[in-house]
Amino acid sequence: MVADAAPRQAGLRRRIGSSFGRIATGLVAGVVVTLSLGLVIFVFGRVSGREFAPSHFRMRGFSFYEFPLLGVQVTPIRRWDITPDIASRLSATAWISRPNTPPQTWHLVSLSRGSTAVRFADAELLTRFLEYEPVAASIDSRNWLSWSRDHSDVANLLWPQVQKLANEDLYLFIPELFAIARRADDAAAAARQIERFLDDQYAELANDLREAGQTELAAEILRQSRSIPGPEAD
Repeated sequence: MVADAAPRQAGLRRRIGSSFGRIATGLVAGVVVTLSLGLVIFVFGRVSGREFAPSHFRMRGFSFYEFPLLGVQVTPIRRWDITPDIASRLSATAWISRPNTPPQTWHLVSLSRGSTAVRFADAELLTRFLEYEPVAASIDSRNWLSWSRDHSDVANLLWPQVQKLANEDLYLFIPELFAIARRADDAAAAARQIERFLDDQYAELANDLREAGQTELAAEILRQSRSIPGPEAD
């Protein structure tokens, strides 16, 4: 019987060794797969961007990781404040209103995924005037705060209207307002030109909405246009 037990013990050891081998192979394979997925997510799955809160003239950055192609988020969203100095200073003036409550609405400024190029959203049409970045060099964004102080009568018209349009997500109208403000000789001229420009833009937008069958939204756009500040009497 002792002789019979030896082969059984040897077979048992082989089976145990084989099981441990399969387990070890499985663990190594699991580690390799996990590390490979982690590397893919780290290289191609990072999502980052910027957002703008028109109600407070604040900006923030954000980032998180997701499974590439699937778009499944795998990490919490991290956010941090990147409000430009000019926006903070404007918020301290009467030109920009800032509620006491935290911002509720954030508009996308830019977004990038993995190694793809940065994509800009409509809000960038305003934030470019607030940032000290090369993209803004051609429009003298660094000078808008000092310009506003030197032309406070025009700034009193410009910035409230800029914020109004931003709150309405009508960023496409904003660059021309800055151009009008630069060209205007005085506040009365600026008001007339701003009113005429926005009347035309609101009317065109309302017409496009009506043609698309969105009559209620078109009517709302026209109601918004009636709150444009009119020119001062000479």
